[in-house]
Amino acid sequence: RTVGSMLLVGTAGAVAMFIIGGVIGTEAWYPTDVWFQGDIPRVIGQMTGFDLTRARLHPMFPLVAFPGVAALQALGASEVTAIRLFTAFGASVWLAVLFAALRGIGCRTTDAVVFTALGAVSGASLLIVPVPESFALGGASMLAVIVLVAVARRRPVSPIAEVGASVASFGFTLTNGMVAGAAALVRRPWLRSMAVLVAAVAIVAAMIVAMSALFPSFRGVPSLDVERRFILHPAAGGPVHSAAAALSHGMIVPEIREVTAPSGVRALSV
Repeated sequence: RTVGSMLLVGTAGAVAMFIIGGVIGTEAWYPTDVWFQGDIPRVIGQMTGFDLTRARLHPMFPLVAFPGVAALQALGASEVTAIRLFTAFGASVWLAVLFAALRGIGCRTTDAVVFTALGAVSGASLLIVPVPESFALGGASMLAVIVLVAVARRRPVSPIAEVGASVASFGFTLTNGMVAGAAALVRRPWLRSMAVLVAAVAIVAAMIVAMSALFPSFRGVPSLDVERRFILHPAAGGPVHSAAAALSHGMIVPEIREVTAPSGVRALSV
C-alpha cells in the first residue's frame, strides 16, 4: 500500500515540478548566480557533458544524471526537455521518499500526504527543486536513511540496503553523510551500525579515487580553504540573515530581491 502511494505521490510531484519548471523558464539557467546564486550552468554541464569540474562535492550526481539525460535524448527528447524531465524525476524521488519517511515515523496516510504536499509548496521546493540542481536527489538520499532507520524498528533490514542508503547520502552531497553518521548512533547494535558506516565511507572514498584517476577534470576531495569562503559570506547579509534563511526561508518564501552577485551579474536573492 505504501509503495503504491509513493508512486502516486512521486508521479504527481513530477508533473507539478515539470510544469513549475516550465513557468520559471530556461532564462533562469544562465549565467551562474542568476537564480539565487545557484550553479545551474555547472549542473547542466554534469547532466549533458559529464563535466566533473565541481563534481567532487556531489560525486554520485553526474554518474546518475548524465546517463539519465542521455537516455532521454536517445528516446527523442531535446536537450532542454531531457534536462527538465530528469529534474522532474529528481523531484518525484524526493517527494516519494519524503512520503515514505513520514509513514515510517508513524504518520497516517492522509497526514503523510498533507505534509508531503506542504513540502511540495515550500520555498525550497518551488524555487530550487524545479530547476536543474542536485538538491532533490541529495534530499532523497538523506530521507532514505531515515526510512531505513524507521523500518529497522519493525523488521530486519538488509545490510546491503543500509550500506547503499549511506553511500547515496554521502555520494550525492558529501556533507549529507552526517545523516548516515547520526543513523549509526541511534541504531542497535552499534557494532553493525559502525560497520555499515565504515563500509559506506570506504565505498565513497574508493569511488572518488577511481574518478580522480579516470577523469582528469575530477579534482578529488574538496578543499576546505575553497569551500570555507562560502560560509558567512559578506554578501549573505550577516549571521542574523543567514540564520533566518536557514531556519525559515526553506519553507516560507521571503521577499525576493534583485541584487548584484559576487560574480558581478544581476541576480535574484532573498
